[in-house]
Amino acid sequence: MNVKNQAEEIIERIKRAESLRYDTDVAIMLGAEKKHIGPWKARGQIPWERVLEYARQSGVSLDYLVLGRGPVRVGGIGVGEDVEPYGLTQIDKTLLTRAIAMIDEVFAARGLEISGKRKAQLIALVYRSSVRAQGKTPDRHEVEELVDLSLAEE
Repeated sequence: MNVKNQAEEIIERIKRAESLRYDTDVAIMLGAEKKHIGPWKARGQIPWERVLEYARQSGVSLDYLVLGRGPVRVGGIGVGEDVEPYGLTQIDKTLLTRAIAMIDEVFAARGLEISGKRKAQLIALVYRSSVRAQGKTPDRHEVEELVDLSLAEE
């Protein structure tokens, strides 16, 4: 693998693993700001602690992220499968419900509609952001910012 392209390849693999389209979404997944993605690509390096934390929380294989080989998910975790053997946490249904409600409120307040796929991506981003904040209820301002970014990139 060309080291200069390593960051870009990892970013693209995260997009594929999470069905994301934009670098902004990857930045959120990595707990970073969008402005960091460009320099990471230019240097060909991503801070490894961010990649490791993302892999730990998401279940995406480091072999897949770094080398582009093997299964995308560790142990082939599937939807609805018990995740405890993999050291991952169960989905907090209350937090997920709040994330969905907050996104719906923001779109309703603005009189906007959203595609199902894009809504699912926003839900995942808001939920993961809340999980990283130790289960804090989604902040409306943060959700509005994510919606704005989503609309700007369409």
